[in-house]
Amino acid sequence: MRRRSLSVVTAAAVLLAVAACGPPNPAGSSKPTGSTGSPYGFTTAEQKKDGKLVVWVDSTRLDAAKAYQTAHPGVPLDIVTYDGNANGSNTLKTKVQLFNRAGEGWPDVVFTTDNNTASWASQGDDAFVAPLNKGLLDDATLGGFAKGALDVCSVDGTVYCLRNDLAQVVLWYNKKLLDKFGYTLPATWEDYQALGEKVAAEHPGYIVGTAGDAWAPEIYMWGGECPANQVTGAKAITVKVTDAKCVRTARMLDKLVANKTMSMLPLFGPDFAKNQGDKVLMLPGPAWYGGAVFQGTLKTPKGELAVAPRCTGRTRTRR
Repeated sequence: MRRRSLSVVTAAAVLLAVAACGPPNPAGSSKPTGSTGSPYGFTTAEQKKDGKLVVWVDSTRLDAAKAYQTAHPGVPLDIVTYDGNANGSNTLKTKVQLFNRAGEGWPDVVFTTDNNTASWASQGDDAFVAPLNKGLLDDATLGGFAKGALDVCSVDGTVYCLRNDLAQVVLWYNKKLLDKFGYTLPATWEDYQALGEKVAAEHPGYIVGTAGDAWAPEIYMWGGECPANQVTGAKAITVKVTDAKCVRTARMLDKLVANKTMSMLPLFGPDFAKNQGDKVLMLPGPAWYGGAVFQGTLKTPKGELAVAPRCTGRTRTRR
């Protein structure tokens, strides 16, 4: 039976986590077997030269995995689709626990949509992921990521996964409507709120954002620099929603929800496209909204959609 020396794990809502690790300990074993002189910061397991690398991805990334296989025919893969831990399913952790007891079955490469894989999977004798910045990956690869991009993949200064993408939040907007209404693009969240209030008064029914999906806090709270989700240790997270930046963002959302320019409908639900799909003046959201939302769900006509940098911190702080 082939035993893993590398395991690739993906983590985060808009990111791919890649982690390399020694296999979890077989049932009844207190330490992994294999090479004890590993230069990678963990004890590697004995490897067989044949066999396929087991790759787990969600359906969205299946084509990318297949494209990799086509481009690298010398790397045999066994590609398996699963839910990607979507909506907090916890599938990966449950499966890993079963594999730990069985002493086999661990995937080599995994994509997951959550932010906590690096934390739980790096702890204990049965750690699922291994350190990447202790010799397994070169500094040039790790240094190629933007500052802070690997924070959700790091525990106590050790990197356990790599992000697939950052899904940068931008400001999508309907240029045709914006020009028709005579509005100027907001540059700050303060401008954004003011425009939302103006839209509510002058063009009721049109919306400037949505907060009906699970990732809305990442768009607005993270965008407003709210420290509401910071990993500070293997089993610690800092949540400080009383911070002034959190409060000001929450107040902004409250006002826009109240005046109905902030939709509370799920973007991919049937009601949004049917009732508000043609009322989108602007929409802060990740880069993938272009294809998944505007092209796929809303069928926005060509020539109407435009994109700008997301709003930044406010020009002044309101009490």
